[in-house]
Amino acid sequence: MPLRVLLINTPHFGIRPGEEQENLGLGYLAASLRRQGHEVTLVDGTLERLTPRAMRERLAGQTYDWAGISILFQESIGQAAQVAAAVKSALPGTRVVAGGQPATFLYRELLHRYPAWDGVILGEGEDIAGSLGGDWGEGLPGLAFRYRGEVVAGARPPLVAPLDRLPFPARDLLPLASARNAAAQISRSRGCWGSCSFCSLRAFYGQAAGPVWRCRSAGNVLAEIELLRSQYGIRAVNFVDDNFLGTGERGRRQARLLADSLIAAGTGISFSLTCRADGVELDLFSRLKEAGLTRVFLGIESGVQAVLDRFGKRTTVGQNLAALDVLKTLGIEPVVGYIMFDPGSTLEEFHDSLAFLEQAFGSWAEVRRYVSLPLNVLEIYSGTPVAAQLEREGRLRGDLLGYTYHIPDARVRLLVRLILGVRRCGFPLRNWVLRRKRAQTGRAAAGRSAGPGGAG
Repeated sequence: MPLRVLLINTPHFGIRPGEEQENLGLGYLAASLRRQGHEVTLVDGTLERLTPRAMRERLAGQTYDWAGISILFQESIGQAAQVAAAVKSALPGTRVVAGGQPATFLYRELLHRYPAWDGVILGEGEDIAGSLGGDWGEGLPGLAFRYRGEVVAGARPPLVAPLDRLPFPARDLLPLASARNAAAQISRSRGCWGSCSFCSLRAFYGQAAGPVWRCRSAGNVLAEIELLRSQYGIRAVNFVDDNFLGTGERGRRQARLLADSLIAAGTGISFSLTCRADGVELDLFSRLKEAGLTRVFLGIESGVQAVLDRFGKRTTVGQNLAALDVLKTLGIEPVVGYIMFDPGSTLEEFHDSLAFLEQAFGSWAEVRRYVSLPLNVLEIYSGTPVAAQLEREGRLRGDLLGYTYHIPDARVRLLVRLILGVRRCGFPLRNWVLRRKRAQTGRAAAGRSAGPGGAG
């Protein structure tokens, strides 16, 4: 029997205007459900800028068999809980289910603390979503829920493989994202072979049977790009893969196959990707540039070897510099991920890190241009090796709504307090100013297009 399903992206108001994107995870879930004949409604709290109250008002009087709420960031759990309560208020008979990495790691805490949650999807949801409208009984694979006063968790189903068997994600909200000047998102692969201490990817995918890194075929990706071009007029895409280059020679071979396919098809698409520094090679990236590559988000994380070792990056300072040099030589824009402060930071490392940035970019103006957040303070997430280590050492503070930690170096502690204090005031103000500018630009453009005697 066909189900009516509501899928919601939790509003996250800390995202910089212009960087708000589709939630591809929900897009894949919606497409998988529609393939099975179910009716799906997608609501994006971030793109549509919906507060929980506005969401409750929109949903009043509607009926759904179950509602899924995506939690992309651990700091969004409190907001997601408010959304869940709003859905329960507007739709009392609807089951409300959470999903995403934070929810998978924190399912017990979510179900104990928030009565609005009926269940939590554990890991990938495409293969179990169609069964959530039926009887949950004493357990369901890939689902955690309350049963007779206890939280029960079904065994994780195997990871989705091959990825080509999934339908292309539903693009209901792509026009709205495009109106905000966002590039279309494409998920070409899932997983990462790395074991960085601050990252939860390995633990998230490692809870189910399957390969560490899975990649769609070049033909399958090209078909999706052609669909985006023909149906939506898309000319730029962003590959949201956790690690575009995957594992070793296989990953490089798959990247070259995609580049060759894009060049042969003459798509004219420009694209960006995310990768590690040790995967950047001149020959491969020359070919990727020929295929349309314009920007690379490069997770170098640090320019101090002791810090890279502490992070478990398995890269060197030399590799970081070499990767930046290749991108500069090819004229590909780098967007550098960098972590200036972490639980083990010392003032000496801070000085060494500043010296590295100066060596790599030449001036602080160039650092600010290419490094997404130069004074970034490491955030701790559930499921990461560093979270487990801090908990063992008694240095982890907070709960599922957000963690903090003790930094032994008192000089660094003072620096971090100052930076976080400025950021708490500055980011909301920055976003408010950017939204006002965007709104004013839109009104001015509307006035110009209306011409004499037009609206206004």
